[in-house]
Amino acid sequence: MFENRYISNKQMQREYVEHVICRKLILQGRLLSVLFFVLAYYCYASGSEKDATLIFFWGVLMMGVSIVTPIVIRRKLEKKSKEVWKEDIATTVVFGDKIKITKGSQKNTLEYTDVQQIYFLKHIIALSVSKYDGIFLSREGFVKGDAEAFASWIEEKCKNAKVVERRK
Repeated sequence: MFENRYISNKQMQREYVEHVICRKLILQGRLLSVLFFVLAYYCYASGSEKDATLIFFWGVLMMGVSIVTPIVIRRKLEKKSKEVWKEDIATTVVFGDKIKITKGSQKNTLEYTDVQQIYFLKHIIALSVSKYDGIFLSREGFVKGDAEAFASWIEEKCKNAKVVERRK
């Protein structure tokens, strides 16, 4: 059995937003930006400065969206969390026959089969249960077990879950 307790901080929220919630948007935005910049260069080199300028603008716009969107989402999450909780409250996640999550007076239970994706990041381990819903654990917050033992255990327990990213 594993148990994780933590108080969410900006670093953890940032990692969750950038690597879990906005992962695809950031990747697609940056790839499209590079494509637009290459296309703009090609247009400029072939003498079409007007088209090159317009395409370059789209590249800058895509890059801006991939940078600004995670910041906006993180701020909205922080604001919503402050509205709901008013103060920093510890979250406790216990892994037994089910995943039991307690934050303040709220309690939730998940089945291991609900976990669709697992992210092993620098400061957190995130368990995604849907496109926009999941839980994250602090790597430093294990009061029963440790992060390394948990990583191999949760992969075994959630056989249907896809390990999306590993960072240390």
